[in-house]
Amino acid sequence: MATAGHEIGDPSDCLRAHWGHAEFRSLQREAVEATLQGRDVLVILPTGGGKSVTFQLPPLVARGVTIVITPLLALARDQVQAALDRGIEAAMWAGDTSDTARASIRSSVLAGRGDEGGLRLLYTTPESLRTPPMRELLQAAHEEGSLVSFAIDEAHCVSQWGHDFRPAYLELVNLRTLCPGVPVIAVTATATTPVQAGIKESLGMQDPIVFQGSFNRPNIQYSVRRKEVLGDGSREALLADLVAWLAPRAGQSGVIYARTRATCDWLAGVLGDAGVDASSYHAGKDAPRRAAVQRDWMEGGCPVVVATIAFGMGIDKADVRWVVHWEVPSSLEGFYQESGRAGRDGLPCCSLLYASDKEMQEAARLERGERRGAMAEVAAIVQGARCRRKALLAYFGERRGTCCTPAQGEESCDVCTDAQAVRRMLGAVERKLERTACLAARVAAAMAATAGGYGNVGQTAVVDPSGYGGPVETTGFGGVEQSAAQTTDAGGFGGGAGPVAAEGGVIGGVPPASLPVSEGGPAHDAGAENPGLTAAREAGVPGQETTPATGADLQTQPGAGTAGGPDAQKSKGFCGCSVM
Repeated sequence: MATAGHEIGDPSDCLRAHWGHAEFRSLQREAVEATLQGRDVLVILPTGGGKSVTFQLPPLVARGVTIVITPLLALARDQVQAALDRGIEAAMWAGDTSDTARASIRSSVLAGRGDEGGLRLLYTTPESLRTPPMRELLQAAHEEGSLVSFAIDEAHCVSQWGHDFRPAYLELVNLRTLCPGVPVIAVTATATTPVQAGIKESLGMQDPIVFQGSFNRPNIQYSVRRKEVLGDGSREALLADLVAWLAPRAGQSGVIYARTRATCDWLAGVLGDAGVDASSYHAGKDAPRRAAVQRDWMEGGCPVVVATIAFGMGIDKADVRWVVHWEVPSSLEGFYQESGRAGRDGLPCCSLLYASDKEMQEAARLERGERRGAMAEVAAIVQGARCRRKALLAYFGERRGTCCTPAQGEESCDVCTDAQAVRRMLGAVERKLERTACLAARVAAAMAATAGGYGNVGQTAVVDPSGYGGPVETTGFGGVEQSAAQTTDAGGFGGGAGPVAAEGGVIGGVPPASLPVSEGGPAHDAGAENPGLTAAREAGVPGQETTPATGADLQTQPGAGTAGGPDAQKSKGFCGCSVM
């Protein structure tokens, strides 16, 4: 089962001793045995599917050490503590690791195989692997025969982050020449076929065995609500809807994801005013505060966390009963990862997604490079009346003939529960957006007639009638002002700008209303977070520092204009009327 000279224990005994399970879950044993045989392995299992066992168990069996490369230092710390709690010797090597701790780690790693109390898991980051002390340790450990495997946790980050702002990920392939013959196991919950190919290539995997489970999370009930038609579409109406949805779930553990730091702080505050015990979590808070919020949530002291996507990766909390996306996620991979943090115990749970055409257009315009088109995939699910579960699984290449099947233990999505209600909602959205487009066209025509093409025109406020953005400031060039309809990139996902919103490309046949603005809280906030950028700063990667002027994280997409920057439309509030 392992390379020559490796002392072997029994996988089942190790599983029982450290995890308390009598049997392996699907594909776990196969992945463990393949690693012990020296094969490269790619493991794709859903959140809660037991991915960590596949790379934590081999060093226990072979009595050596596995080097675990993880994207976040906070994630590494959590997993080291979890391993220690299971009786597995684990440590972390990072930039702030003391010389004394490094000396102890080095001694334990180089002790060779066979020491039953020796170090089994050494967690580190791609950036730390670049440093001479770590490379020297790996070379020495390889010569001593101590290395069992390299494990790449959250392996989708290799494909998603390596080309943009974590170049150290692209250097992981050098492990093959530094330590030849040591197998690599890459694990993730989300990997489409192109992402799988990127992982294999970036890591230099040699004829890897792929163990892929079903992406289906049968215990999650998926629902989508369109912001445009909740009450009058105002911020207050959206908040009232969320509070009403949370009321019967009082005391349950949940996460609300928002795009920006300011929205997290605002939403946690107003939920508190409404009687919902919620805390805010994002990279703008100092490490002790983040740790306190996470600890309080994990222990049940504060049931609700309002967070950016910096929160949740690798957190092992089984009883999360619901996840809400206050704003549309940037990709289906992200949505699957984030919604999948609910129901790890297998019990029924909910995923609720709030979305609007406006925010989808805004997100699509900010897409850059390989991420172009990601929002269109999200829009296809949000704007359709097709089973959410079936559509989500199809994106990951998993085809099925049936929709949600409660008879087989699956929770029904909103479409399968009441397809007519979903169609009525979509029809109401379309009618509202059509009215908005017509109003914008009339405003543009009236302004053109008044201006006569040139001359000084008085200040005119065109108010976004959708109720999200409020009055839109217009800017005069040569004395002539531009209305929202004249300046909007009306292409959405379909194509170019035009003088009237309805003339540009549309999303799902629905003409965009007006220039997209940030929704659900402060209208403009440069604090949109990306976990890769957060991790890069945490790992000390040059060039990924916090923006000095605002203290905000860089924008979601590299090279994209920040909200409130030159690519953003100015907005002042929330109003449902039109003023000229």
